[in-house]
Amino acid sequence: MAKIVVVGGPDTRHRVPFARSLVRKGWDVTVVTSSMDGLSDTSEFQVREYDLARQISPFGDLKSLYQLYRICKDLCPEVVQTFDTKPGIYGIIGAKLAGVPVRVRTLTGLGQFFTGARSPVLRSIFETLLRAASSAASRTVLQNPDDMQVLVRKRLVSEDKARVILGSGVESEAWKTRTGRIDRAAVRSELGFQDEFIVLFAARMLWSKGVGELLEAAKALLVKRPGIRFVLAGPREEGRDSVPDSTLMQLPDNVTYLGERSDLENLYAAADVFVLPTSFPEGIPRVLMEAGAIGLPLIATDTPGCREVVVSGAGGYLIEPGSPAELEGAIAKVSDLTNDERARLGAFNQNHIRETLDLERVVEGYVDLYGTS
Repeated sequence: MAKIVVVGGPDTRHRVPFARSLVRKGWDVTVVTSSMDGLSDTSEFQVREYDLARQISPFGDLKSLYQLYRICKDLCPEVVQTFDTKPGIYGIIGAKLAGVPVRVRTLTGLGQFFTGARSPVLRSIFETLLRAASSAASRTVLQNPDDMQVLVRKRLVSEDKARVILGSGVESEAWKTRTGRIDRAAVRSELGFQDEFIVLFAARMLWSKGVGELLEAAKALLVKRPGIRFVLAGPREEGRDSVPDSTLMQLPDNVTYLGERSDLENLYAAADVFVLPTSFPEGIPRVLMEAGAIGLPLIATDTPGCREVVVSGAGGYLIEPGSPAELEGAIAKVSDLTNDERARLGAFNQNHIRETLDLERVVEGYVDLYGTS
């Protein structure tokens, strides 16, 4: 039985389905995480913990590198698979130093280092680390073709080592089954809704995720379409891109902010359309895949990662980033559809996700990659 170490950061809980799929395929899996959040029920595989600073920190990063090196040295896996940026630097370099034969890192999006202004010194350090990790990796996986082109053009990834595997995968049938058992009317009643048309947005509260455009669209629709209600769910963040508490406390009357929720399946079941007007450099947004898998119409920006999920006109609409007017129009268009017409959009999304982004298909792509690296 081949050993694999899967390294993640603070959101490693999202890698649990990936790890379980590997176990089903006969792998001996150890998940290495910087946060035990959501990892209590993991009897199928081992879990090890390490320290990871969110920002670049010389002492903290050296500590992460050493801990990951020691874990790889202790476990002697055939493969190390990392997800996200910093685990993909220190996990891969640590695996190289420990003599792990196959080292694959997955970058799940370009992140904020590629948006807006950054300190030239900080950017230079970051890019140097990315190049070092690229050199140490057997393969670098990008989650959409646009990200691959950007990183190859910037010479942050070696083209001969770069591969595209769409997204991290979603358990499409499981999501469909799970939400199918939910009492939609009961959830809507709990949220304070009855027959209203519910627009759901679930993401971190960042301007780059499109919160500003969403609020502008909500204000415009408040008078034009009083039956449309907006539900926002996601954690508050810190930093200059974060939406301030003052904004979230003074929302238009047709907008409800629920904070961070662990029951997204209930919100998906209650919603009529899912929107993600992001300009953030996504890999492939997990929430778009989940919402599509349960059969919701989708509205998202025509940006890398989103356009791999949303087929405009067939499963929803792609809009220009930074355009509240286009977002408003797309929401109004979906709200004008009959229930049967919205159901057809949702059915298309379910089939599209199952055929292109299902977890088992994604994991098979990784297993094939491990065998050729």
